[in-house]
Amino acid sequence: MHFASLLPRRALEAAAGAVIAVAAFLAVLLPLQVSAAVDDLARATVAAGGTVDVTLTIELPVDDPAGAQDAAVRSAIDSSLGADGAGVVLDVSRTEPDAGFARWTIAPRADVVTAADLEAVPAAWRRMRPALVDAGVDASQVAFSGSLVPTALTVTRQSDALRGAAPIALAAAATVAFVAVNEIARLLAIRGARRSALLWSRGARLRRLIGDATLPSAVAVVLGAAVGAVTGAAVAGRLPLDAAGWAVAAGATAVVPVALALIAGHAFAGVRRLERPDTAESPRSRRALRVVAVSLLVALAGFTSWQLLLFGTSPLSTDAARTNPAILLAPAASLAAVSIVAILLVSQLGSPVDRVVGRRVTWFSAVWLRGAFRRGAVSITPLLLCALAVGQLVVVAGYGASWTARYDAVAAARWGTEVRMDAGSGDLDAEVLAAAGSLEEVSRVAPIRTTGQSLAAQSVSVLAVTAPAVAELAEAPAEERRRWAEVIAPEVLPGWAVAAGAAVELSLSGSGATPGTTVSVVFGNADGVVVRVGGTDDVGGGTVTLAAPPGATEWRLVAIDVASTPPADERGAPTVAVEVNANGERLDPAGWLVASPFSEPYPLDTGRDSGLEAAILDGAPFVRFLAGTDADPLPVVVTTAFLDATGLSLGERFSLTLWGLDTTAVEVAAVTPAIPGADSAVAVMIDAWAPILGALAWNDDTPSPSVAWVGSAGAPASTAAALRSIVPEGVRVDGTAVDPARDILAAAPLAMWWGAGAAALLALLGTAAVSLAGRDADAAEADALRLIGLGPRLRRAARGAERVAVVAVGLVVGMLAGVVVLALLVPSLARGAAPSESLGLAPPVVDAVAGGASAAAFVAALALVLAIVVWREPRAPRPGSRS
Repeated sequence: MHFASLLPRRALEAAAGAVIAVAAFLAVLLPLQVSAAVDDLARATVAAGGTVDVTLTIELPVDDPAGAQDAAVRSAIDSSLGADGAGVVLDVSRTEPDAGFARWTIAPRADVVTAADLEAVPAAWRRMRPALVDAGVDASQVAFSGSLVPTALTVTRQSDALRGAAPIALAAAATVAFVAVNEIARLLAIRGARRSALLWSRGARLRRLIGDATLPSAVAVVLGAAVGAVTGAAVAGRLPLDAAGWAVAAGATAVVPVALALIAGHAFAGVRRLERPDTAESPRSRRALRVVAVSLLVALAGFTSWQLLLFGTSPLSTDAARTNPAILLAPAASLAAVSIVAILLVSQLGSPVDRVVGRRVTWFSAVWLRGAFRRGAVSITPLLLCALAVGQLVVVAGYGASWTARYDAVAAARWGTEVRMDAGSGDLDAEVLAAAGSLEEVSRVAPIRTTGQSLAAQSVSVLAVTAPAVAELAEAPAEERRRWAEVIAPEVLPGWAVAAGAAVELSLSGSGATPGTTVSVVFGNADGVVVRVGGTDDVGGGTVTLAAPPGATEWRLVAIDVASTPPADERGAPTVAVEVNANGERLDPAGWLVASPFSEPYPLDTGRDSGLEAAILDGAPFVRFLAGTDADPLPVVVTTAFLDATGLSLGERFSLTLWGLDTTAVEVAAVTPAIPGADSAVAVMIDAWAPILGALAWNDDTPSPSVAWVGSAGAPASTAAALRSIVPEGVRVDGTAVDPARDILAAAPLAMWWGAGAAALLALLGTAAVSLAGRDADAAEADALRLIGLGPRLRRAARGAERVAVVAVGLVVGMLAGVVVLALLVPSLARGAAPSESLGLAPPVVDAVAGGASAAAFVAALALVLAIVVWREPRAPRPGSRS
């Protein structure tokens, strides 16, 4: 009795065609979807970058004639990066000479740029200087600036990781398809054994017999591949196919010769047994072959995993992923290796089961226990298929969540908030901040000041932001934001509280209060916005009335500058005194400092009831009265990487130089994995009032921010659109909530889910085919089971228990294998979502909802297949029936 005799050959051929159709569908769909996403990523990056991130500027001394120099520079640009070189469509503009230099700004066209264009930018940039020389330009003083090259490198790395998702998913599905087709081919060979024997007895030879066994299956395989490829192109929205689509479809046809080779190989083995029955393969040789095959698979998994952990799918040197595509096989090879090794260990349970059965067990248990571990491929193949399918679902559930978490972490470190304004190397002045704050779509505007420090031979990023801005705008969980805000918030805010729009009266006196004396008052609000308001004393010794800025609920008056021209006959340093009245009361100057140019800040003598009073030093343009700060060390939040790099610990103190000439003592008060907006793993967060007052103590003005976090009164997209309508050229509006690349990069997890879904479907097809073929063993045992007293219901239950045991073992093995691959490889795979030199690998994150739902759906479908197989009583073929 042959195992496949009860399953019609046409059903097996249809199963082979269905498996090939699914494989071809996936082989066409994923490359087309991913390639479209890669080009969308390039276009979105260029469109969002504006004049900040995607330009390259060439600066040269002006040469006569200017027209000839302009033509030479444009020729060099065309020959290296433009139409005559890399072929990138560019917009090139020349600005008028400034201080003897002319500038050419180069930007790719956002509407036509492709990923291949950006990938060509770094090499073309390296050729640009020689091209300038060849064009006759004096390149000895040429200077390049702009972020086009680093942006192109980042997009290239992301594109590599995005492209890698397709072969990773295909490799996993192909592994399942290979196992299913191989088993179906074996069953086809068994099914056709009688026909081959009959033809052989009538004189047919090897070629005829193999052709007779393979040709009917070839029709089903070719038809399945064609249907799958066309369906994949239709789902991808690429019908009719273009040149790239035809290339992908041609590559997908590789599944046809592989399937036919497997079918022909098994047919050849069967025919050889007819011609040379004395050369049957020995059990020892089969075991040796299995050991060699498993050893090679384990070696492949080890090598590819090592390469993946070493380089990743998007290494900082992108050549690694391109010159060593074998690393894209690592997840599938590792999953298969772990599953097969686990199954080999499970297969050793046969002897223990025999001992248990021999001791004390019912006939019912003996039937299904022995059947589950003694049926060879009929048991092992469904077990392996279920293990691979479930393992892939576990891996993908972790891959999708880890990919998204990685991108969000890098985006939060880079931008820090949902919406922000970024002036690049420029500054955001008070007018831009005020215009942004006046928009209805904006709830608050918080300038962010960042600087670099060198501490313990480490480069440290310092981010200064106010506590209210952190609590509301930082891209982090709410509890974490509030904790940071509580840590950095000063116990007492500096300066005097003044209501928005309130009148501030400054009464001047002293020998330095001459006609024409100018007074400037520096206000700051809770978000760190600094505004300077000024006025003039026309009479000398009079009162200057100023109005606090509008808009904020409360301002803090933190500095007063008094500039005067003393009389020519004045002897000694003229003095000036200021009495300040606001909110209907006289403001107490206790704790204030004098911060004049050419001298260190010193505290005021407030022992007598006087106003702010100080001498204007000889040659100093003004005298500054400045609100004092707490003398205790400032509490700061640091990253874990900062502690690792510096050797400090929680509660220890160190010093920072904050935009001034003096050092500031700080204390480590809290530790966090990352600081939003710092764009560095080694970072410190400090309250913004410290650098504001520190700069006013030692410099003429406060440090101008180049970045501002913006709170949205409504949808972040509406806020970003409103900001783009008012910001000047050179200011970019971006943020985590308005980043177009995030949705585009979701194509990688989507491709992996397509692959996992296809693997699950292929596992179901293979399990159904093998289980139906395995019913022959049930038919052969039916009479024996009747004789020992097992009725139809018990026989059906025994068959069901046997198959449930096999599938349950497969599910457990698959979950364990998936967890191993998830823990070892997924962090390296997810790193490709957002390559970053500063942020290392993060532990994997699992989408439990998606993973659990997909696994439950697979188990439900598997239970339905097993129920259909088990329900009907198998019957042996009647004598004389055609096999």
